[in-house]
Amino acid sequence: EIVVTVAPITHGQPRDASAAVEIPGPTKRRLGLDDERSWVVVTEVNQFVWAGPDLRPVSREQPARFDYGMLPPALFSQIRNALVERIGKRQTSLVPRT
Repeated sequence: EIVVTVAPITHGQPRDASAAVEIPGPTKRRLGLDDERSWVVVTEVNQFVWAGPDLRPVSREQPARFDYGMLPPALFSQIRNALVERIGKRQTSLVPRT
């Protein structure tokens, strides 16, 4: 059993800019995401057993694929650093999923 922890992505712009990291447009296009602005939330993380019922396939054409690809190292570091900072301040909640 593999347990994973993931940060959610939202289209809703956070009121507090430090609560999320925006995903740049070129990265979204490369990953095949929509054109709306999106943020990785760093005030909440979800934890679940891989591959569990909370996962959704990327598409109907690829029912066994659950990832959109890798983040650029600089963006990944920015998200990681924001999470570490929030966790250190106890400002990130862990949400267990089924």
